[in-house]
Amino acid sequence: MVNQMDEDRRKAKKLIVILFLSCLCAAFVCFGISAYLLSAYQRGVLTGGRIAVISKIIAMTGVFFLVLAFGNLLPLFAAHKKREQM
Repeated sequence: MVNQMDEDRRKAKKLIVILFLSCLCAAFVCFGISAYLLSAYQRGVLTGGRIAVISKIIAMTGVFFLVLAFGNLLPLFAAHKKREQM
């Protein structure tokens, strides 16, 4: 019974770490795409009035992933670490 609980906690910790890192990666990809779109628009490679709006939307999606990672998953990870120390 105790071994099963320990294994479940290890799986949960692994899942939290994977989700945290994937949210960070998704946020940085969104920021990179947004920066590329803005720089391409400023250089004249991309034309159109909606490029800035699309870039803002993608950047806000990146902010969403950062909030998800640091506001939701990081406290779960900290609580898991705290439980391990007890």
